[in-house]
Amino acid sequence: MMRPPCQSGRLVGFAYNALKEAFYSEYSESLLLIDYNILSQAPDKTLSLIYQFLGEEPFEHDFINVEYEANEFDRRLNTDGLHQVRSKVEFQPRATVLPPDLFAQYEGLSFWETPTSSSLAL
Repeated sequence: MMRPPCQSGRLVGFAYNALKEAFYSEYSESLLLIDYNILSQAPDKTLSLIYQFLGEEPFEHDFINVEYEANEFDRRLNTDGLHQVRSKVEFQPRATVLPPDLFAQYEGLSFWETPTSSSLAL
């Protein structure tokens, strides 16, 4: 029996469904979605756009000495190292770890890439 890809009571399903609900809500203009690949390839330009969106004055960031980890949080989820950030912000191409059929199943769930009924589509 195949389970639905984003069960709302599960860790990822809850976050996915909450994002989808916000994306299509009347408050969607308050949402800013950042593509990881764009952020990692052009962090300075991306952060500048974030500050513009927030109406804040941009400032310089050090993209070579970034460090972050959430070991305790990751341990509780049984996902050691998931939130460990490398010190340099840079794009590193990576292959999916999902089997091809599972990757194809989830690939179509990126509703934000082709917005239709959201104020973000305007």
